[in-house]
Amino acid sequence: MSMIVIEEKTERVTVIRETFLRGLDKLRLEIKSYPNDWNVCLKEGDIGSSAGNLCLYLTNTLDHSMALLSGIEGDRESKELFTNPSRAGLVRKIEFTKALIEETFQHLKDESLDLDFPLTFRDKQVSTSTYLLYLLTELHYRLGQINYHRRLI
Repeated sequence: MSMIVIEEKTERVTVIRETFLRGLDKLRLEIKSYPNDWNVCLKEGDIGSSAGNLCLYLTNTLDHSMALLSGIEGDRESKELFTNPSRAGLVRKIEFTKALIEETFQHLKDESLDLDFPLTFRDKQVSTSTYLLYLLTELHYRLGQINYHRRLI
């Protein structure tokens, strides 16, 4: 089992950025590992969401959140993917989200993590670091669901 080693001088922003990017790389690998586009859309047994829908949920949530932090507009082409998700389209969407995260984190400093996030979370005002921690948790939780779904199919 590998551990993340954080040097004393590493900024929190860098660690958060790298964790997002690593998670999105794993998401891309999971989506590419499906044998065909049809399987990405399947719902099986008690699983209520397909991998394609979970992937879109994640990337759209991340896009919206990064747009709030950076003022950079998110991807407008993803609506088509909701009706006809393909592995190639989902991978393009993941790559767009990665680029948006890279751009957003270029402008973030450790001090900005302590500021209020520009959106309430569960009817409460939270710090940017708290909201980003929630997003990281959500990304990795859903990534586990997608991995389970892929192995089940």
